[in-house]
Amino acid sequence: MTPPDYPYDESLLQWIWQHLEFDTRNLATECGQKVDIVEPGEQNKGAGPDFFGSIIRINGVEVHGDVELHIVPEGWARHGHSSSDSYNRVVLHVVYDYGNSSASAFRPDGTRPPLLVLKPALQKPLRQLLERQGVSSVRCASNLQFINQQAFEQQIEHAHAEYFEYKVQFLLERYKPDLSLPNAWRYLFSAGLFHTLGIPSNRDQMEQLHARAIPAVEELRGIDELANHLMDLAFSTGGGRAIDWTHTGMRPASRPRKRAEQAAGFLHVIYSMPFKTFLDPDLSSWNRVINSLPAPACPGRQMLNILEHTIYLPASYLLGDLLFAHKLKRNAYRRWRSIRGGVPYEVAAPFKRSGFELNRHTRKPGLAHQFKRYCKPGNCHRCEVFKKAITS
Repeated sequence: MTPPDYPYDESLLQWIWQHLEFDTRNLATECGQKVDIVEPGEQNKGAGPDFFGSIIRINGVEVHGDVELHIVPEGWARHGHSSSDSYNRVVLHVVYDYGNSSASAFRPDGTRPPLLVLKPALQKPLRQLLERQGVSSVRCASNLQFINQQAFEQQIEHAHAEYFEYKVQFLLERYKPDLSLPNAWRYLFSAGLFHTLGIPSNRDQMEQLHARAIPAVEELRGIDELANHLMDLAFSTGGGRAIDWTHTGMRPASRPRKRAEQAAGFLHVIYSMPFKTFLDPDLSSWNRVINSLPAPACPGRQMLNILEHTIYLPASYLLGDLLFAHKLKRNAYRRWRSIRGGVPYEVAAPFKRSGFELNRHTRKPGLAHQFKRYCKPGNCHRCEVFKKAITS
């Protein structure tokens, strides 16, 4: 029986799981085993479990497999999963509510997957989550009878160039004219890195941490000392200094403590590295920064790509502009225009769901700009895809 407080179908629950729209910090199975979601998995559009390729840590033991979701535990038996061998790989059974259920889910091999109830971890009303789900795809898709791929590629190329201008302006707004030019540039560069490390929901909080950390950065030259200082600034609750961190929707790698540790590493390297290093027109300074980071402070490959593309390249372009270093400026923009790949799943998914073909011409940061500043706010009148559709 579906709980009366869950009036929607399972697609909403699947979206909630896919985007981790719940508090992931203190999850536990109905048996009290601690659950950490390393990777929620990729949604399965065909027969079989709802998500495959999931990585779940249960009581500290990492398991790889599939995840199946239902509104209530009875959904497992009702859908016949106990007799389908494809469900032997299910490592976690997730339900909205357990209620007074006495049903048990059994894999075809006779074993029971751990059961996780999501309802206590939800921090937003279901109606609000449903509204957010509704704007997570491209609006025009349901209104277009066909998709002009050439127009789509042209639009993404336009959005890609526009995104670079947007990021340059974003960094320029953080320029401090009262500082020396080297320190003013270091400030905007590190502020941009902090902001981006706050993806998806702690951008403002990370910039707040950056502003607090800067006054002492040149005094605390050791990486350990600086890291300890940042952790105190970030998570101390004394003296009304607490930062209001968001924990909902956080994968382990994106949680505030991990990102604060990484931010401390970047801050230390940027302020201790000779400024002339950043003036190399071959743009080798990014690799020097990354290679100087202690291992615990180095983000994963996807985040490194995002930081390099959306912060380092615009910051280098801006530095070239400020110092009339034309080769540095030109090379930074050329590298931006040549970017291929590195598009996070969250950026590509709305377009995939809408039927757009993602290829080497469209898998670039401009795709994110397109969704955030064209598709999501409904700026269809500015989009080449929509223009081509209504004139065809």
